[in-house]
Amino acid sequence: MKLTIGLLALVLTTSCNAKSQTIDEFDYFLSFYKKTALPIDTRNYMKRTRDDNKVLPDSLNLKYICKSDSNNLYYFLELVSDDTQEITFSGNRTYIIGAGEYYSNKDLIFTTYQRKRQDEGKMYYLASFDKSGLLCDSLLVLSTNPEGDFVYWICSKILEDKILVFEYKADYSQEMKTDITLNVYRSNNTGKFILEKKEFFESDCSIDEFNGKMEKCIDEDPYYKFD
Repeated sequence: MKLTIGLLALVLTTSCNAKSQTIDEFDYFLSFYKKTALPIDTRNYMKRTRDDNKVLPDSLNLKYICKSDSNNLYYFLELVSDDTQEITFSGNRTYIIGAGEYYSNKDLIFTTYQRKRQDEGKMYYLASFDKSGLLCDSLLVLSTNPEGDFVYWICSKILEDKILVFEYKADYSQEMKTDITLNVYRSNNTGKFILEKKEFFESDCSIDEFNGKMEKCIDEDPYYKFD
Protein backbone atom coordinates (compact mmCIF):
# COMPACT_ATOMS: atom_id res chain seq x y z
CA MET A 1 0.00 0.00 0.00
CA LYS A 2 2.80 2.41 0.91
CA LEU A 3 4.59 1.51 -2.33
CA THR A 4 1.45 2.27 -4.37
CA ILE A 5 1.00 5.64 -2.66
CA GLY A 6 4.66 6.44 -3.20
CA LEU A 7 4.47 5.62 -6.93
CA LEU A 8 1.31 7.72 -7.31
CA ALA A 9 2.99 10.67 -5.62
CA LEU A 10 6.01 10.29 -7.91
CA VAL A 11 3.79 10.24 -11.01
CA LEU A 12 1.89 13.33 -9.86
CA THR A 13 5.11 15.18 -9.05
CA THR A 14 6.63 14.31 -12.42
CA SER A 15 3.46 15.40 -14.23
CA CYS A 16 3.37 18.73 -12.36
CA ASN A 17 7.05 19.38 -13.06
CA ALA A 18 6.58 18.64 -16.76
CA LYS A 19 3.59 20.98 -16.91
CA SER A 20 5.56 23.68 -15.08
CA GLN A 21 8.47 23.34 -17.50
CA THR A 22 6.08 23.61 -20.46
CA ILE A 23 4.54 26.80 -19.07
CA ASP A 24 7.97 28.27 -18.27
CA GLU A 25 9.16 27.57 -21.81
CA PHE A 26 6.03 29.15 -23.30
CA ASP A 27 6.70 32.23 -21.15
CA TYR A 28 10.19 32.29 -22.65
CA PHE A 29 8.64 32.06 -26.13
CA LEU A 30 6.37 35.02 -25.33
CA SER A 31 9.32 37.04 -24.03
CA PHE A 32 10.42 37.56 -27.65
CA TYR A 33 7.17 39.44 -28.34
CA LYS A 34 6.10 42.90 -27.22
CA LYS A 35 3.00 42.89 -25.03
CA THR A 36 0.33 45.09 -26.54
CA ALA A 37 -3.32 46.06 -26.27
CA LEU A 38 -6.00 45.98 -28.95
CA PRO A 39 -6.72 47.21 -31.55
CA ILE A 40 -3.78 46.32 -33.80
CA ASP A 41 -3.47 47.96 -37.22
CA THR A 42 -1.21 45.79 -39.38
CA ARG A 43 -0.70 48.57 -41.94
CA ASN A 44 1.67 50.00 -39.35
CA TYR A 45 3.71 46.81 -39.60
CA MET A 46 4.81 47.86 -43.08
CA LYS A 47 6.99 50.51 -41.44
CA ARG A 48 8.74 48.05 -39.15
CA THR A 49 12.47 47.46 -39.38
CA ARG A 50 14.42 44.33 -38.60
CA ASP A 51 15.12 45.66 -35.09
CA ASP A 52 11.38 45.75 -34.36
CA ASN A 53 11.14 41.96 -34.57
CA LYS A 54 13.26 39.66 -32.44
CA VAL A 55 14.16 36.53 -34.41
CA LEU A 56 12.85 33.35 -32.80
CA PRO A 57 15.38 30.56 -32.24
CA ASP A 58 14.70 27.56 -34.47
CA SER A 59 13.92 25.43 -31.41
CA LEU A 60 11.04 27.72 -30.37
CA ASN A 61 9.87 28.11 -33.96
CA LEU A 62 9.79 24.32 -34.33
CA LYS A 63 7.88 23.70 -31.10
CA TYR A 64 5.31 26.50 -31.13
CA ILE A 65 4.90 27.77 -34.71
CA CYS A 66 5.57 24.48 -36.55
CA LYS A 67 3.91 22.23 -33.93
CA SER A 68 7.06 20.07 -33.85
CA ASP A 69 6.87 19.28 -37.59
CA SER A 70 10.34 20.00 -38.96
CA ASN A 71 9.00 20.07 -42.54
CA ASN A 72 7.43 23.45 -41.70
CA LEU A 73 10.81 24.96 -40.83
CA TYR A 74 11.91 25.13 -44.45
CA TYR A 75 10.81 26.35 -47.86
CA PHE A 76 12.10 25.51 -51.34
CA LEU A 77 13.86 28.34 -53.18
CA GLU A 78 15.12 28.55 -56.74
CA LEU A 79 17.03 31.63 -57.90
CA VAL A 80 17.57 32.44 -61.58
CA SER A 81 20.06 34.93 -63.02
CA ASP A 82 18.37 37.81 -64.86
CA ASP A 83 21.28 38.01 -67.31
CA THR A 84 21.86 34.37 -68.21
CA GLN A 85 18.57 32.79 -67.05
CA GLU A 86 20.68 30.12 -65.35
CA ILE A 87 19.69 28.72 -61.97
CA THR A 88 22.07 30.13 -59.38
CA PHE A 89 20.54 28.38 -56.35
CA SER A 90 18.10 25.54 -55.83
CA GLY A 91 17.38 24.04 -52.44
CA ASN A 92 15.80 24.48 -49.03
CA ARG A 93 16.10 27.59 -46.89
CA THR A 94 14.97 28.11 -43.31
CA TYR A 95 12.06 30.44 -42.62
CA ILE A 96 13.05 33.41 -40.44
CA ILE A 97 10.41 34.06 -37.79
CA GLY A 98 10.30 37.59 -36.40
CA ALA A 99 8.26 37.98 -33.22
CA GLY A 100 5.80 40.87 -33.34
CA GLU A 101 3.35 41.44 -30.48
CA TYR A 102 1.15 39.41 -28.16
CA TYR A 103 -2.01 39.93 -26.16
CA SER A 104 -4.41 37.86 -24.07
CA ASN A 105 -8.12 37.45 -24.68
CA LYS A 106 -10.12 35.26 -22.28
CA ASP A 107 -8.33 31.88 -22.05
CA LEU A 108 -6.24 32.36 -25.19
CA ILE A 109 -2.95 34.02 -26.11
CA PHE A 110 -2.56 35.69 -29.50
CA THR A 111 0.70 36.61 -31.21
CA THR A 112 1.64 38.32 -34.45
CA TYR A 113 4.76 37.16 -36.22
CA GLN A 114 6.57 37.68 -39.50
CA ARG A 115 7.36 34.54 -41.49
CA LYS A 116 10.09 35.65 -43.83
CA ARG A 117 11.42 34.03 -46.97
CA GLN A 118 13.91 35.44 -49.43
CA ASP A 119 11.58 35.70 -52.42
CA GLU A 120 8.59 37.38 -50.74
CA GLY A 121 7.65 40.70 -49.20
CA LYS A 122 6.50 41.04 -45.60
CA MET A 123 4.13 38.29 -44.46
CA TYR A 124 2.59 38.59 -40.98
CA TYR A 125 0.35 36.06 -39.28
CA LEU A 126 -1.93 36.14 -36.26
CA ALA A 127 -1.62 32.96 -34.19
CA SER A 128 -3.77 31.72 -31.31
CA PHE A 129 -2.48 29.54 -28.47
CA ASP A 130 -4.01 27.99 -25.39
CA LYS A 131 -2.42 28.81 -22.03
CA SER A 132 -0.09 25.79 -22.24
CA GLY A 133 1.36 27.01 -25.55
CA LEU A 134 -0.46 24.70 -27.97
CA LEU A 135 -0.99 26.39 -31.35
CA CYS A 136 -4.72 26.50 -32.13
CA ASP A 137 -4.83 28.35 -35.46
CA SER A 138 -3.12 31.00 -37.60
CA LEU A 139 -4.34 33.63 -40.04
CA LEU A 140 -2.52 35.76 -42.63
CA VAL A 141 -3.04 39.41 -41.60
CA LEU A 142 -0.46 41.27 -43.72
CA SER A 143 1.08 40.57 -47.10
CA THR A 144 2.92 43.38 -48.86
CA ASN A 145 2.26 43.59 -52.57
CA PRO A 146 4.99 42.79 -55.11
CA GLU A 147 6.09 45.43 -57.58
CA GLY A 148 4.68 45.37 -61.08
CA ASP A 149 1.30 45.50 -62.77
CA PHE A 150 -0.29 42.65 -60.81
CA VAL A 151 -0.74 43.31 -57.10
CA TYR A 152 -2.16 41.29 -54.25
CA TRP A 153 -2.03 43.04 -50.91
CA ILE A 154 -3.50 42.13 -47.52
CA CYS A 155 -3.79 44.26 -44.39
CA SER A 156 -5.92 43.90 -41.27
CA LYS A 157 -7.49 45.41 -38.20
CA ILE A 158 -7.35 43.12 -35.17
CA LEU A 159 -10.12 44.09 -32.77
CA GLU A 160 -11.29 42.59 -29.50
CA ASP A 161 -14.32 40.83 -30.97
CA LYS A 162 -13.29 40.28 -34.61
CA ILE A 163 -10.50 40.42 -37.17
CA LEU A 164 -11.06 42.45 -40.35
CA VAL A 165 -8.87 41.25 -43.23
CA PHE A 166 -8.81 43.42 -46.36
CA GLU A 167 -7.60 41.92 -49.65
CA TYR A 168 -6.65 44.23 -52.54
CA LYS A 169 -6.29 42.69 -56.00
CA ALA A 170 -5.50 44.36 -59.32
CA ASP A 171 -3.97 43.76 -62.71
CA TYR A 172 -3.05 47.26 -63.86
CA SER A 173 -1.85 45.96 -67.22
CA GLN A 174 -5.52 45.35 -68.00
CA GLU A 175 -7.28 48.30 -66.33
CA MET A 176 -6.77 50.82 -63.55
CA LYS A 177 -9.16 49.23 -61.07
CA THR A 178 -8.70 47.65 -57.65
CA ASP A 179 -10.99 44.92 -56.32
CA ILE A 180 -11.22 44.85 -52.52
CA THR A 181 -12.61 42.06 -50.37
CA LEU A 182 -13.37 42.47 -46.68
CA ASN A 183 -13.19 39.18 -44.74
CA VAL A 184 -14.63 39.25 -41.22
CA TYR A 185 -13.25 36.58 -38.86
CA ARG A 186 -14.00 35.79 -35.25
CA SER A 187 -12.07 33.55 -32.89
CA ASN A 188 -14.16 30.89 -31.15
CA ASN A 189 -13.49 29.49 -27.67
CA THR A 190 -11.06 26.89 -29.09
CA GLY A 191 -8.94 29.56 -30.82
CA LYS A 192 -10.09 28.75 -34.36
CA PHE A 193 -10.52 31.70 -36.73
CA ILE A 194 -13.99 31.42 -38.25
CA LEU A 195 -14.88 33.35 -41.42
CA GLU A 196 -18.27 34.95 -40.80
CA LYS A 197 -18.85 37.08 -43.87
CA LYS A 198 -17.36 38.71 -46.95
CA GLU A 199 -18.04 42.09 -48.53
CA PHE A 200 -16.85 43.28 -51.93
CA PHE A 201 -15.81 46.73 -53.13
CA GLU A 202 -14.32 48.27 -56.26
CA SER A 203 -12.22 51.39 -56.71
CA ASP A 204 -10.51 53.32 -59.49
CA CYS A 205 -7.65 54.07 -57.09
CA SER A 206 -4.39 52.17 -57.36
CA ILE A 207 -2.51 50.56 -54.47
CA ASP A 208 0.02 53.43 -54.49
CA GLU A 209 -2.81 55.94 -54.27
CA PHE A 210 -4.35 54.08 -51.33
CA ASN A 211 -0.97 54.15 -49.58
CA GLY A 212 -0.53 57.82 -50.44
CA LYS A 213 -3.78 58.64 -48.57
CA MET A 214 -5.25 60.80 -51.30
CA GLU A 215 -8.55 62.25 -50.09
CA LYS A 216 -10.56 60.59 -52.87
CA CYS A 217 -8.93 57.22 -52.20
CA ILE A 218 -9.45 57.40 -48.43
CA ASP A 219 -13.15 57.87 -49.13
CA GLU A 220 -13.11 54.78 -51.34
CA ASP A 221 -10.99 52.63 -49.05
CA PRO A 222 -13.15 50.38 -46.80
CA TYR A 223 -10.20 50.05 -44.44
CA TYR A 224 -11.16 53.42 -42.95
CA LYS A 225 -14.90 52.69 -42.81
CA PHE A 226 -14.98 49.54 -40.66
CA ASP A 227 -13.93 48.97 -37.07
